[in-house]
This record gives sequence, C-alpha cells and structure tokens, in this order.
Amino acid sequence: MAALETTSPEPFHTEQANFQLLVKDLAWFGIAIPATANFLSVFAILQGATPLELGLLASLPAVFRLLASLITDWWQQRFEDSIKALLWPAFLMRLRVLLFAGVPFLPAHWRVPALIAVTSLTSFPEGITNVVFIVMIREVVRDSRLTALVSRRFLVMHIVIAAVTVTLGLWLERVPFPANYQAMFLGSFGAMMVSLYYVSKVRVLYRTPPRHPAGPRADIHPWRAPEFRRMALAIGGVFVAFFSVAAIIPLQLVNGLGASEGFVALYSLLELVGAAVMSAANDRLTHRFGLRALMVWGMIGTGLATVVLALAPDLPWTLPAAPIAGACWTAANLSQFNYFSLSTPPEKRLSYTRAYFQATTIAMFVGPLLGSTLADSGMSLPLVLMFGAGLRLVAGLLAQAQTSNTATPAAPVISTA
Repeated sequence: MAALETTSPEPFHTEQANFQLLVKDLAWFGIAIPATANFLSVFAILQGATPLELGLLASLPAVFRLLASLITDWWQQRFEDSIKALLWPAFLMRLRVLLFAGVPFLPAHWRVPALIAVTSLTSFPEGITNVVFIVMIREVVRDSRLTALVSRRFLVMHIVIAAVTVTLGLWLERVPFPANYQAMFLGSFGAMMVSLYYVSKVRVLYRTPPRHPAGPRADIHPWRAPEFRRMALAIGGVFVAFFSVAAIIPLQLVNGLGASEGFVALYSLLELVGAAVMSAANDRLTHRFGLRALMVWGMIGTGLATVVLALAPDLPWTLPAAPIAGACWTAANLSQFNYFSLSTPPEKRLSYTRAYFQATTIAMFVGPLLGSTLADSGMSLPLVLMFGAGLRLVAGLLAQAQTSNTATPAAPVISTA
C-alpha cells in the first residue's frame, strides 16, 4: 500500500471502532441481500418476465456500473475524504428496493420494464460506490487487519443471509402476492438504511495520497499492459461463463420444475452452506494448490453443477447442484479477485482497480444476454443450461492458459456501502 497519512489523534481506538462498524454494516446489509439476490428474479417471473427480460434484468446494470467507473476519480476528488464521497451514491443505490415495492401499483405491462429500469439506473451510483468502497476500506484499518476484517464480515454475512433466506421463503409462501414481496422490499430498505448509518460513522485514519498524473503510461492506461490484458481475458471469461445462465437457473426451477418460494429458499440456503464451507477452507486450499488451481477447478465445478441441474427430472434432484455450485463459485470468485490483487503493482493500484471493474462489468453485461437470448429463441431451458455448463468448463481452461500460478492469498473486499 502507498504511504498513508494518519488523520486521527487516537488511531487505535478509532480503528477498533471502524472494525466493529463495518462488521455491523454488513450484518444489516446482509438482511437485504436475499431480497435482490434470491427473490428478485422470482418476483419478475411472477410478473410474467420472459427469458430475454430476465437477461436484461441481470445484464443492463453492468452497463451503468461501467459508465460510473469512468467518473469515480472526478467524483472522489470533490469530497474531503472517501467516506463523504460514499454516502450519496450509497443512498441512491439503496433506493432501488424501495422503488421495487411500488412496482405492483403499475399497469401489468409496465411492471417488468420498471424492474429493469430501476435496477439499471440505480446501478450507476452502485458503480461509484463499489470503487470508492475499495479505496475507503484500505483507509480505515491497517493492511495487517484487513484480512481479519474481511473474514469477520464474510462470516457475519453468511450467517445473516442464511437465516433471512429461510425466513423469507416461509413468509413469501404464506402471505398473499404481491403484499408479501412489497413487505420484503420495504423491510430490506430499512435494513439497508441502518447499514448506511454504520458506514457514515466510520472515520478515515490512513488517507491515500492523491494520484499524480505523471508516471508510466501503463499506469494511466492499464489496457496497454500485456500482463493486464491476459489477466482481464481470464477473469472476463470467468464472469461471462458464470453469468451466462445465472438468470436461467431460477427460471428452470420456477417455470421448468414448478418450484415455490420455499424451495427457492432451500436451494439458496444449500448454496450458502457450500459457499460458507469454501470460505472457511479457502486460505488453506489456496496455500496448498495456488490461486490458479482454485479458479480453474472452481469453474469446472460450477459447470458440473449446471449439468446436474439441467438433467434433474424433478426438484429434489436439483438439490445436490446447490452446495456444489455455491462452493465452486466461491472458490473461483475469491481466487480471481485475489489473483488480480496480487498481480497488481502497488503503484498502479487505482488505475488497475478501475480497469478491473470495467473488465468484469463488460463480462457481466455479455454473459446474461447469451443464455437469455438462447432461451428466448425457443431453445429448451435444459439445453441452455448445458450450453452454460460448457462455457464454464471452457472458462476454466482459459483461466489456466492465461494465468500463472499464485499461492499467497489476498483479502477480497465486499462492498455494501
């Protein structure tokens, strides 16, 4: 990390407070995650969303996050510190769940387009938030405590999401539609605002010096660096392949196999169990096998889980795919971010981070459109899932070809602000 300037007369106590505040932040934000991560697509399906509309719901937000990444430097320079730069975009991003609650009041033919529009437009402030949050979290605790902070946040997040997912699955089945979803979205907005309150109380301790325009051209234009292009190709392939059928899976569960919200909650819970187990074992596995191996085999594992889901004749046979997918995607996702972190020269961290977000957001735009376009063209959902499984296997092989092995883990960051 670059030389940092301490801005507090009591750094130890302030750092302890920052640590606790950011754990509480993710605990409250975790309450809202299932509403958008697990049940928003089901809400859209119940409103009559087509496969193409589900693909747009998943992919269009990436375009707005990409546009936002182009102005993050300008935005952050307008504020005294990264905390102040975070608050407004973080608030605007949270408004999406409040607006979701109003969708059922619209005419039926406007509801799905409204979901797509709200999700997309609020992704612009979300894009600013994601980049600024990564800068902010490095300024509020020392590097030596960052891994402990991220591990604690991951643990709390998984516990909260698991409990809330089960609760919401039972709630949504027992309360009439659409009041059940409206109440869920309103509660999620309240939890998100409590999360934002805790973020607002965090204080910057180690201010990052301003970046000067002078320096190597590769620092200004990471895409000109061959090593970054190889890394972006590998990571982009991972995201395209994973998200190619991410929107098709709930469609297969609900429309293809007749799943209720309770079954979707059970499926999501098993995914979380797999993710939690992999999160706990990730450091040991990384030291033993290296980041490249985890990224490659993680993507291959997600492909095999998709095959299981595609071939399942009825709902119970889909359940083994859930923990496999959760564990393998966690391994691949953590490994790709850690690989990026360790492959980034310290003096180029800011420009490389911005370019990394550009690469991943482009991939997250392209990926969902692949599967949803195939499904919308008349291809059966199991065949679309098999196509996605093949892409995931290819992405694993591409990652192996484009990356060198790395064994030391870095701390990933979960942005909730």
